[in-house]
Amino acid sequence: MERFKILENEHYVEMLLTAAHCVYSEGSYPAGSSFIWQMNGNTAKEIVAVSHIFVPKKYIETGDTQYDYAICVLNKCAGDAREAYHVLDYNIKSPLGSETVTIGYPGEPIGDSSTMYCSRSRITEYKDGDKKWWAVDNGLAARGASGGPWVVDRKAVGVNSAFHDELKLVRSPQFSREFEDLYKTAVQRAPTPVISKLKLINDYGWFVAKLWFHHGGKKEGEQFQDHTHILINSEYEVSLENKGLLDFTIVSIHADVVWGIGKSGCEKFLYDPGSSKGACYSISGLTRNNELKYKGLY
Repeated sequence: MERFKILENEHYVEMLLTAAHCVYSEGSYPAGSSFIWQMNGNTAKEIVAVSHIFVPKKYIETGDTQYDYAICVLNKCAGDAREAYHVLDYNIKSPLGSETVTIGYPGEPIGDSSTMYCSRSRITEYKDGDKKWWAVDNGLAARGASGGPWVVDRKAVGVNSAFHDELKLVRSPQFSREFEDLYKTAVQRAPTPVISKLKLINDYGWFVAKLWFHHGGKKEGEQFQDHTHILINSEYEVSLENKGLLDFTIVSIHADVVWGIGKSGCEKFLYDPGSSKGACYSISGLTRNNELKYKGLY
C-alpha cells in the first residue's frame, strides 16, 4: 500500500499532482483553476474547480526545481480514480532504472491542440553538486509538457519539470520528505473527512452489534474486526490507532449483527492519527431488517 495517494478516494479524484511552476509564478497563484476530466474533441466530461493549491515553501523561497511540484485540491470529488495514477512511495521502491512513460503536450500542437504526447524512456539520476533530480531522455523536452506525469506500473513517479539544453534531458523533482509533508498538509483540505476513531450506537436495535471497519478503500479482503458486544441502547467507540493502518488510509464502517445481517456505511474517511475527530453511526431495527445511519462527525 502506498504511504500517500494523490488520488485518495476509491472511486473519485480529489487531489492532483503537477509542477509548481504551472500554478505558481512570481509570488502569485492563478486567480482561478479548474480540473477538466477527459476530453472528447472539444467537449469535457466534467469540469471541477480547484479549491486549494499547495506549493513547497522551498520552491516559493528559491524557485529551485528540486521542489518543482504542487498538489491541487478539488472542491469536490470528480472523475474516476480507476483511470488515474497514484503516487509511488519511494520508501517501498525507487524508480531509478525503471522504464517510464512520460506524458504531456508537445511544444508544437498536434492536430486539434488537445492531443497529448507520450514517450518511453529509462529513468536516470541527474546531479549538480549536492542537488539531484530524476532525468529521462525523451521527446517531451519542449514547452507545454510541464506537469505531465512519469508513469511506472500505473504509479506516478515524477512530473515533467525542467529541460537541460546541453544534455537534452527532461528532469523531475524527487518526491522526498518535503513532498510527504506537503501531502499531509494538502489532504486536510480534501473533500473526504479526516478521522481517528469510529463510534457505533445501538439505537434500540433488537440484536447484539459489533463495530468493524474496512480499510484501504475496499469492502472485502481488508477488514478489522472488533468483537466487543454493543447491546441495545448502548454505544461503543473504536480508535483507529495501533491497528496497523498507514496515515491517510481510507476507512469505512461495517456494523456486524450477531446472527443477523450486517450493514456497511457508504461514507469514506481518511485515517489521520493526529485528528481528534470521529465518525458516528447508529444502527436500529431487527436482526435481519436493520438500518445503519451516518450521524456525522464528533
